[in-house]
Amino acid sequence: AGRRVTLKLLRMLRGAAASHQTPVAWRHADGTFIDHYGEAWLYRVLPMQPLMFEDPPARQAAADRMKTLLVELGRTSRASTIPGSSVGAIHRQFHLLSLAWDEILPPPEDMPADLRKWLTPAFSSFWTGDGMFCVGVKLIKSRTVEQTSGVSPLSILKKTINDAAGGEPDTAIWAADRAVIAGILQRAQGRVPTPQEAVRMESWWNGGQNATGIVIAEPDGRKLSCDAWPEGLEIAAIVGAERNQFEQDQGMWLAEAFAHPSGCVAVSVKGELWPPKSVRTLMRKAQRKAIAAIEDQAATGDLARDEDEMVRQGAQALEYEFITSGDPMIRNASVIFARRSTAAQETYINDLDARWGLQIKILEHRQMEGLAEMLPCSRPQLAKTHPFAQDATVGMFAAAGLSSYSTVGDEYGVWLGLAPPDMSRVWLDPSGASEQDKPPAMAVLGEPGAGKTFFLQLIATQAALAKRSVVFINPKPADSLDGFCQAAGGETVIIKSDSDQPGMLDPFRYTRPSVAAEIARAHIACVFTEQSEQEQVKLGAGLRQAAVDGARCVGEALLHPLVPKRVSDMVLTYAEASALFALGISLVPRPAMGLTSSTGKRGLTLVEFDRPIPLPATAAPTSTYELETRASIAAVRLITRAALEQMFTTGGGVLILDEAHVFLGSEEGRAIIQRIGREGRSQQILPILATQRISDVLAEGVDMGSYMGRVIVMKMTDETEAKAALTVCGLEPTKERMDMLRIFGPVRGERGAYAFYRDLKDRCSLLMIGPIPADIAQLFSTNPLDRKAREAKLQS
Repeated sequence: AGRRVTLKLLRMLRGAAASHQTPVAWRHADGTFIDHYGEAWLYRVLPMQPLMFEDPPARQAAADRMKTLLVELGRTSRASTIPGSSVGAIHRQFHLLSLAWDEILPPPEDMPADLRKWLTPAFSSFWTGDGMFCVGVKLIKSRTVEQTSGVSPLSILKKTINDAAGGEPDTAIWAADRAVIAGILQRAQGRVPTPQEAVRMESWWNGGQNATGIVIAEPDGRKLSCDAWPEGLEIAAIVGAERNQFEQDQGMWLAEAFAHPSGCVAVSVKGELWPPKSVRTLMRKAQRKAIAAIEDQAATGDLARDEDEMVRQGAQALEYEFITSGDPMIRNASVIFARRSTAAQETYINDLDARWGLQIKILEHRQMEGLAEMLPCSRPQLAKTHPFAQDATVGMFAAAGLSSYSTVGDEYGVWLGLAPPDMSRVWLDPSGASEQDKPPAMAVLGEPGAGKTFFLQLIATQAALAKRSVVFINPKPADSLDGFCQAAGGETVIIKSDSDQPGMLDPFRYTRPSVAAEIARAHIACVFTEQSEQEQVKLGAGLRQAAVDGARCVGEALLHPLVPKRVSDMVLTYAEASALFALGISLVPRPAMGLTSSTGKRGLTLVEFDRPIPLPATAAPTSTYELETRASIAAVRLITRAALEQMFTTGGGVLILDEAHVFLGSEEGRAIIQRIGREGRSQQILPILATQRISDVLAEGVDMGSYMGRVIVMKMTDETEAKAALTVCGLEPTKERMDMLRIFGPVRGERGAYAFYRDLKDRCSLLMIGPIPADIAQLFSTNPLDRKAREAKLQS
C-alpha cells in the first residue's frame, strides 16, 4: 500500500509543474500567427462596447454586426462535392477570445506635468480594468502556390516549420486566403493587433508579460498557479445545455460571465463554421438513422420510442432552418472559461446554470489542456471529445456579448472615474467633439445632493492644471467654491449686489461691435419682455446701427435715434436700480476686459455672487417671471455669453454653468448652444451645463439630445425628472433604470456618486465618479459636515 501511495505521489509531482510552451511559433506584423506545425491563423482586435447598460436596439445592432462577421466567414467554408459525404469539405475554423484584466497604472506619460502630478496619488491607490476582444481565423493554403513552386506540400510544410524556428517564414502559401479573410475582418472594424496586444493574447494567463513561464497544476486538479495568479486560475468548459441547440435568444450570457462578482478573466470559443449544405447532409443522415430505427421497431413489433421521432422532427426542422436562412452552423465548438480562483460559494458557473440552463464543468486534471486550447493557434482537443464539443447557431454566440466591455469616454483628457462592472478608466477630452464632429456641449443632470458640484470641480481642477481656460459660474453664494478654486491656482470674481461696478460686462468691452449690439439687445429683451414688437425691432436696429457708427458702450448705443426713447429711458432707469441688470449697461466707454483670466494666462476663473439671486426653480417662458428674477436670469446669461465670446477668440476652453435650466429654457440660450455647435468645435470649447430641472425644457418640445454631445445622469428620485433625464441620455426610462437612479448618490466615506454616461460615440455605460484621495474629496464636498470641517481647519 505504501508503494502504491509513493508511485501516485510521484506521478502527481511529475506533471505538477511545467514550463508552459506557447502554441505560437512565429508572429507577423500583419497579424498572422504560425504554430509549430506550420499552420497559420489571422488575428484581429475588434472594438468593445459597453452593452451591459445599453437599450435592446443597441445590443441587437452589436449582435447583428457579430452575426454578419460569422456568416461571412462561414461563406468561405465549402461543402463536399460528393452528395451525402463530408469528403473534400472545408469547414472554416475560427477563434473568439475575450480577455479582461486588472492593473495599477500611473497616469499617462504624455499628459501635462501638473495634471499628472495631481492624479498620481489617486491612481496609485486603486486597480483599474482593461479588456480586449479578438477574432482569429485559420488560413487555408493556396493550391496554386503549391503546384507552381515545383515542390511537394510536405516540403512546403517542412520549410515552414524550419523557417518558423530560425527566422521569418515564407507566408506566400496563405496570401490569397489571408487577403479574403482580412477583408472580412476589416469590414467588422477589426484591426491588426499591436505588439503588446499580440503578447497579451498569448500570455494573458501570465499577466500579459511573456508567453512562457512556470505553471503549476495543483494536486486537486482543479486549478493552475503561476506568478500572475498565486491564488490560482480555474479553467472550466461548457458540457451541455437544457436545450438541444443553443438559441439566439439566450441573451448576453458570456458578458454576464465576466460581470459576475466571481466571474471570468478570459473566455475562448473555438469551432468550425459549416455551410448550410453540410448541415443538410448532417441532418438528413440523422433523419435516416431515426427513420431506420422507427421502421426496425415497427418490423419487430417493438414499442415505438418517442425519442426517435423527436430526433427525426428536430433534424428536419434544423435542416429547414439552415437551408432557408443561409446561415452557417457552428460545430464542434469548445467554450472554455478562466476564472481567478476564490473561495466564493456562488460563481458565474452557478449563475449561467440558473439563468441560462448552461452546464459548465471545471476541467479536473485537464487544466493545462484547457489553458492550451484557449491560446492562439492551439489545436482544439476538447472540441473533439464528448461532452465538450458543442453545436450552435451563429446567433447564439453573436448575441452572447463577447465584445461587451465597459469602455466609454475618450482616449485621453481629464479623468472622470471608473466604468463598472469592468472598472475601466473614463476620460473626457475637452477637444474631443472637434475631432468627431459632434455637438460639444455636455449636460450634467441630477438633483441636489447627487454629486453634480463635486463632479464639476473634478473636471474644472484638471482642466486648469492642463493649462486650459476654465470659467466656472456658480450662481449659489451659499455654496461658495472659493476653496477649490484657490487650491487649483485660480481666481474668484465676485459679482456684487451694490452699484459700484456698472458695465462690468458691457459686451462692447469683450467682443466686436456687431456681436456686442446683439448681446445687448438680448440682455435688454430678457428683462423688458413687455416691449411691443415694433419696439423690439427698433431697439435691435438702433443698437446695430450705433455699433456701425462707432458706439463704444451700450450707453452710447442707446442714444441712437432709432432706439425708442421709452425703451432707452426704461433701460437707463432700471440700470440705476438693479446692479445685476447694470452689469451689461455701461454709460461711458471702459477698457477691454477679460473674464477668462485677469492675468492673461490660461487657468481657472470662478464667478460667484455676493448674495443669493432669485433664479427660478423651473424652466418656463421668461415673461412669466417677476422683474427681479428676469434680471437675475439676464445676468447669468450675460456672464455665460461673455465667457464664450472670449473663448471663441482665445483658443477655446471649458465653460461650466450650474443651474443651467435658466440658460436652456430660453430660445436665446439654445441659440447660443447651436452657435457653439457650429463654431465651438473648431474653437475647442467645451460647455458643461448642469441642472436639476430638465423636464420643463423637454415639455416645450425641445430635442435636447441634438444639442448635447455628452450626457451625465446622476441621482434622480423625482419620476418626471428621471424620465426626462434618461430620455436626454438616449436611454429608455425603464423601471430598472429609474430604481438605479434613486440610489446613485454618493455614500459618505464609502464611494463616490454613480451616473449613466453617454459619450461622443453614443455609447452608454455606468460611471462611478472617482475615487480620489480623501483630502481632495473633502475639499470638493458641499456636504455641511465637510464644509464645517474645512472652516474649523482654517480657523485653527
